Amino acid sequence: MDLKQKIATWYQGTYVPEPPGSPFLMGSYQRHWSSRMLHMCIDFYLKEWKWLLPFVVAVVSAVVAIVKV
Repeated sequence: MDLKQKIATWYQGTYVPEPPGSPFLMGSYQRHWSSRMLHMCIDFYLKEWKWLLPFVVAVVSAVVAIVKV
């Protein structure tokens, strides 16, 4: 298993099939806690990108202005 496949497996998680006799047809993916956190950060960015970038630029500009003084 190469590094790219290891990262993909970590990001996606390991597949856990449903037990036999379960009414559900498909299993689910069980992710590592750090992968879940990364998914949450990416989901937040994709939903809130409209105000996040200007906010970061404003904060960086304020820090630069304060440090220069």
